Amino acid sequence: MRFSLIHFPRSPGPHEDGAIIDSMVEQSLWADEAGFDGIFLPEHHFTGYSPMSSDPFQFAGHLAPQLNNAYLGIAVVVVPAHHPVRLVEQMNLLDQLTKGRVIFGVGSGGLAEEVIGFGVSMADQTGTMLDENLDIAMRLWAKQSQDPPVTFATDYYRGSVVDRIMPASYRNPHPLLAGVAMREQSIQRTARNGWPAFLASFGGHQKLVGRLRSYREALAAAGHSPEVLADCMGWTTLSLQCVQISETDEQAHADLMVTLEGMQRTHERRAAFYRQASEIAGVDPTLKRPSYTSQEYIDAWCVYGTPDRVAEQLRPYVEMGVGNLMLSFNNTHYDDEARKVSEKSLRLFTEEVMPRFHDVPTPVDPLEIELDVPADRGDPQSRPGPRID
Repeated sequence: MRFSLIHFPRSPGPHEDGAIIDSMVEQSLWADEAGFDGIFLPEHHFTGYSPMSSDPFQFAGHLAPQLNNAYLGIAVVVVPAHHPVRLVEQMNLLDQLTKGRVIFGVGSGGLAEEVIGFGVSMADQTGTMLDENLDIAMRLWAKQSQDPPVTFATDYYRGSVVDRIMPASYRNPHPLLAGVAMREQSIQRTARNGWPAFLASFGGHQKLVGRLRSYREALAAAGHSPEVLADCMGWTTLSLQCVQISETDEQAHADLMVTLEGMQRTHERRAAFYRQASEIAGVDPTLKRPSYTSQEYIDAWCVYGTPDRVAEQLRPYVEMGVGNLMLSFNNTHYDDEARKVSEKSLRLFTEEVMPRFHDVPTPVDPLEIELDVPADRGDPQSRPGPRID
């Protein structure tokens, strides 16, 4: 069973960017030494949502020589925001710098504010552009010097690569990729390509189980090698966006609410930008998720409590064979107080929660585990597992 850290600190202004970046470097190195299997970085632009995520490749390159154990990962690369040739060059170089210990999640993104800054339309971002750019990338990874030029022409990019991409990737034929597996089309593409799946709790536990079942069935039918299946099963990932641990359930809940209130304040402060970007992009400005402080959001995305309670909340995901749990301990307006709370949760997690799962084997057969939707066991505040159904 793997555990990874992902950084989501919110920056309210330029005066706090540098301190947050320094803190994330420090937290990454600490987590590496404490036994986390991965350090994951999001990609976001213009939103104050994790200031180092404007260029996760560069930040990962800074971390790479300082890590002793953990993989690096990007969750996820917003493919439509990148020139496809440049993206392959960046991926290959980071793959070389880490000696193959890097995972690139790939997806289309979803925030209008981010893609319009790069001159990309929302219709193209969520439509053809992901597939077009990934097709160009695959052709470039397959190209040898003696092959004919790779020539491409899309609505955004035209070009020809005559020789090869340098450097080559450390892994063959390309770096380890993972696919966002939310819709059936993306689930099938991820399994067909032999990529680990990045899952999410959108829609509740039943939909999560359905996505995981669909992915594993398609993976088993694709005829991949044992090595590919091992990567897929070991790095199929579920993200939980708030982990709050304290000595008592009551204190953890209080800390969680402070965290979520900080997230909500950040969102409300930026609401005008969100609406303005949506108008420019010509899309519906209505927010598609519940308030951060709502019980619906807590049930879907958060775990909190004492170490014992958090371990029980995570156990259902372990039992369904999720290979990697990607956890955020800093997803809020990140000031000095938030840093103290974040570091306490991290310490309690590594000392008292993570060791309980070290000996849990990762399944190697995609159809080894039978996936069932557990029955409702009563009030979510009294039952040991998270209310996510």
